Amino acid sequence: MTTKEILQAARDLISDPKKWTVGKLETFNGSVCAIGAINRALGLVNSESESFIRPENARAIAALAAVIDPTVEPAKAVWNYNDSMPHHCVIEAFDAAIEKQP
Repeated sequence: MTTKEILQAARDLISDPKKWTVGKLETFNGSVCAIGAINRALGLVNSESESFIRPENARAIAALAAVIDPTVEPAKAVWNYNDSMPHHCVIEAFDAAIEKQP
């Protein structure tokens, strides 16, 4: 998958606010945060015990972080934004990152 395809698939997974969460990669009911959505789009297991950045998800997280705050480590930028901003802002960040992709 291209970075654009990953971001689009992740955005689609959390487009409904009921399927989005904060504070965890994934909840028991299947809601995911921004990083959790990227992982799920890639078919990765959302595990709090593993590193947030993995070889498979690094490009997509970096692309999303670039539109959020490029001065902060990518996973931290995305995690903090997801947990501090309302759902529509997270979706807008995905949209901006998707638009920047070739």
